[in-house]
Amino acid sequence: MTCQVCTHLQVNLIDKDLILGDTSLRKLGEKWGIEHTALHRHKHNHIDAIKSNRIIAKETRDVEAAAAKGDVDTITGARDSIIKRLNRCVTMVEGILDRSDEREDDAFTLVASKEFRSVLIDMTKLQGMMNQEIAINVSLTDSSPEWLALRSILVETFRDHPEAEARFVELAKPLRITPGGRL
Repeated sequence: MTCQVCTHLQVNLIDKDLILGDTSLRKLGEKWGIEHTALHRHKHNHIDAIKSNRIIAKETRDVEAAAAKGDVDTITGARDSIIKRLNRCVTMVEGILDRSDEREDDAFTLVASKEFRSVLIDMTKLQGMMNQEIAINVSLTDSSPEWLALRSILVETFRDHPEAEARFVELAKPLRITPGGRL
């Protein structure tokens, strides 16, 4: 019997959804017109660690490229997807922990607790990385057309509204604008 997913025209996109997605197999099945059980079999029998890592690495490169371009929507989407998956993982491990505790299976509760701790540590690490600010450096040289246009707008605005210039200088202090860079 042939795998429905392997022979699907969109197998690469389906694999990406299976690895990166936070959608249930049932919803993915509806999306791609494939039984959720076939998706489950494909994920477990045909997507190995190498393929999974390749998909994750490509997604990481795409997010890094988006960060370099300042594409906030892509970065935010990736961050939200990771947070959703981590929360789902925490919920799943909590459920396992609760069930083992209810059965008074101390050995399994201990194992589940260790796994829960591991998931929380990973989540904390990822949250820390995601909370880091993304710095985008923009260099406006004296001859850049964008800078010249912006400069003329600011000069005209400050001439008409001197109080705005004082406020601008105050707000721009964290940007480390030097006195020589003053308009």
